Amino acid sequence: MTKEKPQIGRRRYISGAVSVVISAFAGCNDSRRTAEDTSGDSNKSATPNSDEPKGVEKARRRIKLVYRQLDRFPIVEGGEFSFDIQRFDEEFDREQILTQTEAAERILRGSDSSTKTSDEITRLLAATRLAEYRIKQRILIYRTIVAGMTYRNLLRESEYETATKAIRDGRRFLEQLQTVGKQAESELQTLGRAEIVGYDRESIHQTQKILIEVTQWTSSAYRGFHDIVRGFGRLQLANPEIEAGNFKQAGRYYAEANEFFADAEAALDRTHGYNQKLERLAQLVTEFRCMLPTLQEGCDDLQTMFETVDPESEEIPEGTRETLIEMRNRIDEC
Repeated sequence: MTKEKPQIGRRRYISGAVSVVISAFAGCNDSRRTAEDTSGDSNKSATPNSDEPKGVEKARRRIKLVYRQLDRFPIVEGGEFSFDIQRFDEEFDREQILTQTEAAERILRGSDSSTKTSDEITRLLAATRLAEYRIKQRILIYRTIVAGMTYRNLLRESEYETATKAIRDGRRFLEQLQTVGKQAESELQTLGRAEIVGYDRESIHQTQKILIEVTQWTSSAYRGFHDIVRGFGRLQLANPEIEAGNFKQAGRYYAEANEFFADAEAALDRTHGYNQKLERLAQLVTEFRCMLPTLQEGCDDLQTMFETVDPESEEIPEGTRETLIEMRNRIDEC
């Protein structure tokens, strides 16, 4: 009679440890106003010139309206990042506001400019482009945060493949945000200290500066998040190998998981030193930083156990269960 390989209930221990890691996640909240929301209201529009083409003043009014609409969804307040994604999601009318900028640009490009008005049209076109970039920034900030929160929720459900896609999307949005930020800064240089209602160079420049720091913090955090989900994925792959008695392969998966967790820890270490961050995800960074040393130590021990086991042995390496329980208990403390 063929000797049946013992069925191991080890998968539930790994799953239990991972479940504890990802079940502790909590969200944060954010909702404040910013320095941008009061910017520019005190600025006076240049007095319409009787020599201006009729469309110029019409375009100026549309630009004024766009800037005031953007002020309702501030990014910065009191020198701190304070973007309210819930309000943005519920109230921001992307099509309506983009229609205004497109109409203003169309009017300006269709205007017959004289020597007296060409400089003003150039400034108004720059103000229109700046408005478009500021709209894109808000949309990308929203998408970046949502991607991180989606990742968090999927990781909690052990949906590693879709969690990986979510965090990849988040990193792509961050790259786009950096590009748009450079474009916005270029238009700021073009506008200088032009007097256009709604345009306050110092306020917008401060927002751009703070947004750079937020982007840098989030880029480091999301790189760490990406490595963490890949590490969890390797832990998941080890489970069936253990059950099938492929201990060497399980050991290799633990080694790979350990490498991903080490890379994640290095990435999250780089989030320190930034004053600006996404508060909704800052707690997740803190929790991961607490858990990662335990995950690395546990994976290192499990790798050694499974890679040094007798090739002829069908028995689970001694100490496996105890190692997993200890990992789970220590992760609980985070």
